Amino acid sequence: AQKVLNSLIGRSKEIKVVSSITIVVAILGAVGIYELEHVAQPEAFGTVSVSLWWMIVTMTTVGYGDISPQTPEGKAFAMFIMPISLGIMGAVIGIFGGALQDFNLEDSKEDSKEDSSA
Repeated sequence: AQKVLNSLIGRSKEIKVVSSITIVVAILGAVGIYELEHVAQPEAFGTVSVSLWWMIVTMTTVGYGDISPQTPEGKAFAMFIMPISLGIMGAVIGIFGGALQDFNLEDSKEDSKEDSSA
């Protein structure tokens, strides 16, 4: 576990970049959907914080369905934001997958050294 953590620490620059992009997209998405939907659905998108809930659920592809855009503009905005969100999730998975791959390569090299010295 420590080796995987060290590999992730080695990727801290990538993690910071993806985290920053995620925060910016989440905030802009929440404000955007709020502006497009709060008049049509004040109970569903009444505040930016509730809109942020929708944005996070959408970005993580959970999609509870508790609230969703109803206006054509809101639906178009959601269709625009969904592929961006999938790209962000792909980057996160790639970073963690790369860290695990680094761990596996390092572990394989250690096993090879032990086999050759025995």
